[in-house]
Amino acid sequence: MKKIKVSNANISFFCVFLAVSIVLLCGGLVFGIYYAYNLVNYQETQAVITNIEEVYDQKDNETNYKVYVNFDFNGNFYENISLGYWQTGYQVGDEISIYCNKNNPTDIIMREIVIAVPIILLGMGAIFFLLSIFPIIKHCKKQKIYKNLIKNGKLIKCKVTSIIQDTSYRMNGAFVNRIAVCIPANENIIHEFNSLPFNRKYHLPLESLVDVYYDNKNFDNYYVDLSSVKFEEISEPEKTS
Repeated sequence: MKKIKVSNANISFFCVFLAVSIVLLCGGLVFGIYYAYNLVNYQETQAVITNIEEVYDQKDNETNYKVYVNFDFNGNFYENISLGYWQTGYQVGDEISIYCNKNNPTDIIMREIVIAVPIILLGMGAIFFLLSIFPIIKHCKKQKIYKNLIKNGKLIKCKVTSIIQDTSYRMNGAFVNRIAVCIPANENIIHEFNSLPFNRKYHLPLESLVDVYYDNKNFDNYYVDLSSVKFEEISEPEKTS
């Protein structure tokens, strides 16, 4: 018999964030090591901007700039060498600092970009990591608590009294998860339990019986075992009201 599965859509979203953060952090480290290693082969020198060409890109509808410079490097003079990058405010006659490859002086890099790329990747990776790791840790702690309740908690049969929408998660603008609200079948115990979110494709009839595990010392510490209830799985998504 099929069982209702708890929706992990929210935590899956954070897992994707965590994966992206790891990629960004690894990329930042790789680029940082690569640039640091190669930067040793570059030496700073002064250059003078001799020409700035405007090149209109009709496809992208934007204007690009080609900057040419003159500079002396190790006793040799280099004339009208393409800088390879552009910064706002550059003007002909400006003196700027450039970094030339010791073995090939016409190979010029912009030190600021070399430093900025790893920092940006590492910074974005750190932000994504912090945004994702705490919800994941919280989720794992809750799963540990639920497993402990199933193993050591007190079992009680409850009946489903209502199904409400889970407003914490949307897909394409619509709420896709539901929450079952149930109360103990034993009328001597008065308490209301809410299940974890489950997909609306599961049609859970009212008055269905479901197992609830709880801490006898604290009714607020409980777990509604949706896998214990019989259900009907509808083929098409149920229309939301």
